[in-house]
Amino acid sequence: MIVAYTRLDSDNRIETVIHQECDTKSEAITVANALVLSSVDNEEVLEVLRGSRVSDTEVKYSVSHEIPR
Repeated sequence: MIVAYTRLDSDNRIETVIHQECDTKSEAITVANALVLSSVDNEEVLEVLRGSRVSDTEVKYSVSHEIPR
């Protein structure tokens, strides 16, 4: 499982940044929830995502965690 977040890059385009690769779904949920809580006051982080690695270069995101602002 992959935990990632989105942010605006220097060209104001949304980019996805992998935050951490987790061994289990439970660990990924815990990491994603912690990232959401730590991002409440960080306007740079737009969205927290969870997904699975499809290949060495591709991740399919299936869950979006809303940041309460």
